[in-house]
Amino acid sequence: ELDDLGNNIAIQAASTLIRELVYRTPVDESTALSNWRVGIDKKTTLAINAHVKGSKGSTRFESAEKTISEGFVALKSKKPRQKIYISNSLDYISELNYGTSSQAPKGFVETSVKIAELSVKNKAKLRKL
Repeated sequence: ELDDLGNNIAIQAASTLIRELVYRTPVDESTALSNWRVGIDKKTTLAINAHVKGSKGSTRFESAEKTISEGFVALKSKKPRQKIYISNSLDYISELNYGTSSQAPKGFVETSVKIAELSVKNKAKLRKL
């Protein structure tokens, strides 16, 4: 039962994290947000084109939904004790996280991780009630 509980918590945290990362990533053509990829037991290192290429954020929501959907499909295959990797292989994702875009504050990746952590902690507290 503990393996299943741990697996469910990991999937919940990763689900929250992928959503947060996708919606906090600055967008022009949708390439950066499309490259948040979920790997089970291995990191995904292949960079891809935008799911729906646009300009000035015009395809943010279409690309975001596709990215999140692909992430959730990958998470469904996770078994207990397998690792989850959420990565973005674009060479400029670090620059965006350092605050080079006016669309997102510096540290949006760290903020996303913190929100995922708080989500898990809050659900744990609710279970105790």
